[in-house]
Amino acid sequence: MSTRRIESTIVALNEKIEKTKNATKEKLLFLKPLEDEHKRLKLEKQKANDFNEEHLKAHANHLKSIDRDMVQFRQDFHRRKRSAGATSETEDFHALLETKREETRQLREKSLKLKAEVLSGIVQVNEDAPSCEVCTDEYNEDENMPKVLGCGHTICSKCLKNLDKYNNSVNCPFCRKRCCFMTCPPNLFILKK
Repeated sequence: MSTRRIESTIVALNEKIEKTKNATKEKLLFLKPLEDEHKRLKLEKQKANDFNEEHLKAHANHLKSIDRDMVQFRQDFHRRKRSAGATSETEDFHALLETKREETRQLREKSLKLKAEVLSGIVQVNEDAPSCEVCTDEYNEDENMPKVLGCGHTICSKCLKNLDKYNNSVNCPFCRKRCCFMTCPPNLFILKK
């Protein structure tokens, strides 16, 4: 090969290397925001997991304290039973024992329900304020009036307006059943009227 040809090949290869470097830099610049978003989402997920673990630990501690109280109560019960002389005192104690058992049962059920809610991720911040399951806005008597679709599901009027309409009907966002949107009555039960 001649020297000119070799030099022109080297120049062409150097240009290709520069183009490849520039393309790589552009791709890295494109990937940087995605990596940052990935890190942010990973942190949010970790925070949510930590929050759920804290709730579970709190419920476990609460159950342990209930169990300790129950053991203490049983010990007191047996001590009193041994020392009890009068029948009325024993009957009173049995009545007290039954009420404590009922209280413990109710607290245990409540704790298990809370644990299930935390595990399923559906803990609602304000249970007194029902909200639309599509947009998560609270229902009200204005823009977010709860409307009952023909299939029985309820969404707010704002979401109903935003659904795709075909010949005066919409598909329910939950069960996909076609319902007439013109005849959707307000859900007064949710508004407690």
